[in-house]
Amino acid sequence: MAETTNTQTKHDVPRCTCCGNVGPWKVEPVLLGKHWAIGIVLMIFGFVPGLVYLGVTVAIRSNEDHRAKICTSCKARNMFTFLY
Repeated sequence: MAETTNTQTKHDVPRCTCCGNVGPWKVEPVLLGKHWAIGIVLMIFGFVPGLVYLGVTVAIRSNEDHRAKICTSCKARNMFTFLY
């Protein structure tokens, strides 16, 4: 009979790639200034395209995994992508 053992996976604490700070991370807001600016410019060409852009952006960025994590010490942004 094979024995099963409970082994816990050890995860490293998140560490800033710039300053090496270990601690809590701040998550950037859902909509940044650039998103509002793009939405307003699109609303100039038509109200619906601006609303669609803002709606899609909010839908994508409502998940915290799709937003940058900001180091509380050096304010460096650690994110998986620069697309959104």
